[in-house]
Formats: sequence, C-alpha cells, structure tokens
Amino acid sequence: AGDWFSEISTTPADPLVAARRALGFRHVAFEALPQAILPGRGIAVRRDDRGAIHLDFTDYDRFLRSALDALGVTPFVSLGHVPRVLSSHPAQEDYAAHAPLALSEWQAFVAQIVRHHVEAFGLRGLTYGCLDEPDHMDSWKGSGSGDPATTLQEHIELYAATYRGVKAADPGAKVGVLWSIAEVQAKAGDVKEALQTAATISPQLTQAGALGAMARARVQAGDMAGALQIATTIPDKYLKDSALGGIVYAQARAGDVKGALQTAAMISNEVIKAGTLPRI
Repeated sequence: AGDWFSEISTTPADPLVAARRALGFRHVAFEALPQAILPGRGIAVRRDDRGAIHLDFTDYDRFLRSALDALGVTPFVSLGHVPRVLSSHPAQEDYAAHAPLALSEWQAFVAQIVRHHVEAFGLRGLTYGCLDEPDHMDSWKGSGSGDPATTLQEHIELYAATYRGVKAADPGAKVGVLWSIAEVQAKAGDVKEALQTAATISPQLTQAGALGAMARARVQAGDMAGALQIATTIPDKYLKDSALGGIVYAQARAGDVKGALQTAAMISNEVIKAGTLPRI
C-alpha cells in the first residue's frame, strides 16, 4: 500500500493509519528499492571513480520513519531489485530484474542496508525477503539466458548472497523466500531437491504450508507418486491430511480408484476422510 505515498501522516484520516486502526495488523511489507525505481522514497546508489559503492538513505529514511511513527508496525523488508550500477545488464530497461554483475557486491549492498536499519532505527531481527516469484520471468531474469532451470539456479545464488549479507549485518534477522524456491523445484519435477529445500524452512507451520504447495504442484502435473512422496512428509497432521485429500480427489478423477482408496486410508482426520470418500 505504501507505493501510493511518499510519506505517511500521523492523522487518523491517512488511509494506512485508518486501516491499521481498523484491522490491527502488526507487520507491513516494505520494499528497499533503488531511488531510480522508487523516486522519493528509494535508496540512491552510485559507484565512485574507484569503483566503490555508496548508498544515500535520505529519502528512504524519511518514508520509513513516517511509516514507523504513524503505524507502529514492524516492517517486512523486500530485497532483490538490483541497482543499475550493480546489474549485469545496466543498459537494459529491466536492469533491476537481472543478476548482479558480482554477487559479492550484492552481498555487501544488502549488508549495508541491514546495518543501516540496525544503526539508524534500532531495527534488529527483522524478516527480509529476496524476491518472491522466482518462476516469474518478468520479476527475475537472472543472466538473461531464458532457460528456466538456469534462471532458478541464479535466483538461488542471489538468495544465498542475500542471506549472507543479511546475517553478516544482523545475525538475528530472518531471510524468507525458500517456500517459493521449493515450490518451483517441485513444479519442475525435481522432488528430491524440493524436499531438501523445504527441510531448511522454519518455523514448522511455514514448512508444512510449503510442502502442501509442493504436493499440489505435483498433483497439477499429474505426478501422484511425487505428490504422495511430498505429502507424507508434511509435519502438521491437518495440513498433511488436507494434502492427501487433494491427491485422493485427483486420483479418483483420473480413474485410479484403487490408488484413491489407498491414499484415503492414509488420512487420519475422519472429517477429511469422510469428505473424500464420496468422490471416489
């Protein structure tokens, strides 16, 4: 919602303040974007004659401070849009969607932003995101190869550099987006890699949600064996049974009555099981 504002007032009439009072939300997504992408509240990034990168937080700080003062919320900070001076494709209009020329520079850039949050605002232990749609080519193009597998791998590398940068500046911070990576790996049919990625996700309920999404991805691909392999690892009993119920329905639609009955027998929640049986 902040995209429509250069700053947030503390008056009750401000739309975000009114929404905060009505809904009581405690967190808000906040994008740490380059000034060129977000004029008036972005971070100005430049490279000097010796190649050093400098960040100017003047406009960014003004907006962040107004948001904190007016809303009293904790920001969830989205990273991942590459400044032109760091991009491997600086001459292109979509430079921000391409991989950094050097991941080491991106890591240092991220660390500088996180360190600024700690030193200027006392914001420790925040949750940071590194893009959220690794399968969306408009959001992330990597090196520009056009190959989905290569693009995904480059996003994983960007995530790893982001993680290192965040943790170097604030060891208590969290870095999200693993859910998206695991889901894309599942969509691509790489169940083993997807499960390995999902195993690193915490807390457990978030991991369970990611595994459920992965199982649905394999169901949509017609891979019931892969869907079952994933669903049986879901740590939350209700979400596990829900995923199994979706597989039962898909098996029944495909005419695999025997498989549907076998899967239904794995469901422990009697209400969910009862809801699946009429579909067989």
